[in-house]
Amino acid sequence: MYVEKYYHRYANIITEIWKELFVFTYYSDTENSSVRIEYINPFVNSAFNVLKEVLGVEVRRGDILLHSKNECTGGVIIIVYFHGDFKGHVLLHMTEKTAISLVSLMLENMQMDPVKELDEMGRATITELANMITGRSVANLSKFGFEFELTPPKILVGETVKIVDETMPHALVIPMILPMGDLEIMIAMREEKNVQ
Repeated sequence: MYVEKYYHRYANIITEIWKELFVFTYYSDTENSSVRIEYINPFVNSAFNVLKEVLGVEVRRGDILLHSKNECTGGVIIIVYFHGDFKGHVLLHMTEKTAISLVSLMLENMQMDPVKELDEMGRATITELANMITGRSVANLSKFGFEFELTPPKILVGETVKIVDETMPHALVIPMILPMGDLEIMIAMREEKNVQ
């Protein structure tokens, strides 16, 4: 009885741990995508913490997914490229409705008026969110002795917009579940030099 009671409590936790270990191991062994889990975690943790701090709402992380095609279509896409010791990009993807709600909450938290559409102010606000996430991620990675250069965030809006990166065919997708809708963090990167 004792074993059965606690088996069910921890079975799901153990399953999720093995699922994530499989995803990260597969990603690490994929051709042209060699990267260690400790270099992905700063992006995941930075996104989670920045969203909680900036929005002041509950943030939950969904299941980590491995996309065999490194592409993103429709809605609102914000992408930041980086190069240096690593090459790749971090991409934020959400529906336009989610983006408007997210931007409005950010502005209201700064005692500013919300937006009804992604106007110039709305786009500037959401690209700054991408800057905060990637900036904190790079700062955390610099603790490992890495150096990076980041491009300014690029934002695309519309149901027909699409980004495809064939130089790195695989990407990890981490859904961030927010009250106003899901925000996907897509990470594609590879190590450009051997790290001891």
